Amino acid sequence: MVVTLFLYTAGVILVAAEPFVEGLIDNGHSMVVVFNASAGQVLTFPLDGRQAIEFLLTTAVSVFGLLLIARRVVDWRAGAVFPSLFIVHLFFPSAEARLWIAFVYFGLAALLIILDWRRVRFLFREESASSD
Repeated sequence: MVVTLFLYTAGVILVAAEPFVEGLIDNGHSMVVVFNASAGQVLTFPLDGRQAIEFLLTTAVSVFGLLLIARRVVDWRAGAVFPSLFIVHLFFPSAEARLWIAFVYFGLAALLIILDWRRVRFLFREESASSD
C-alpha cells in the first residue's frame, strides 16, 4: 500500500510540476506588467520588512532546493535534510529567526557549490546528469 501511494504521489508530481511552475512564471510576468501599467510607471512591489524576509527565505529555500536536485539524483541525505530543515523553520515564526534560517539555507547552498561546483552547470543544460 505504501509503495502504491508513493508511486501515485511521484506520478502526480511528475505530471503536474512542470505545468504548475510554467503557470506561476507566466502569472508572475503578467502580474509585473499589470502592476506597472496600473501605476503608470515602472515600480517594484511594495514589501514591508516581514514580507521582504519571507521573500528572502523563499529565495534561499529555492536556491538550496535547486542545487540539491541539479544533478537530477537525490541521495538519502538530501532527501532527509531538505524536508527536515523545512519543517524546523515552521516552528520559528519570528522575522529575526526566519532571517537566520535564510542565511543557513544560503550557507548550505554555498557549501554545495564549494563541494561540487559542477552541479551549477546542470541547472543550465538540458542533458541528464548521467552523461558526465
